[in-house]
Amino acid sequence: PMEVLLPLEIRADHAKQRVAFTRNELRQKRSRYLANLRACQKDGHIFDVDITRSGLTDSDFGEGSVCVSIRDVSQRRRMEAALAAREYEFRTLVENANDVVVRYDTECRRIYVNPAWERMHGLAANDACGKQVVDQPGKLGRQAEELKALLCRVMEHKRQEGLELQWLDDA
Repeated sequence: PMEVLLPLEIRADHAKQRVAFTRNELRQKRSRYLANLRACQKDGHIFDVDITRSGLTDSDFGEGSVCVSIRDVSQRRRMEAALAAREYEFRTLVENANDVVVRYDTECRRIYVNPAWERMHGLAANDACGKQVVDQPGKLGRQAEELKALLCRVMEHKRQEGLELQWLDDA
């Protein structure tokens, strides 16, 4: 029975849930995808699973039969957790840096500016993102065109280039 795959603390409730599924969802002929669940191996080891269950109304198995697909997603969850940790480290570093950090998409639009950029330009990230450097040159002035040209070359040729810019003073 399906219950052998469930952790001990939820095995008893599963039978009731299965009956409710059979009554309600079979009538509506729909499938259900369940994510972020836990399953249990014979040795008691708990692992992450996603489950899809579908009613089989016209089958050789009889009315009220259910097809259940269980996928072990433990490795994917570990990779997602590692990626989230790296993202957190990156954000912590960049958000607290005194240097200006800007990310651009392939159309040379800003997709991220850090707080140092916001302070330097007196603009909120929401107002800066989605725009090209020439749309809001700010302290770059006429150098904005040169920066946009460099960004376009980098995106097109996928190679590193350098450019020295001078921030214009407000005075």
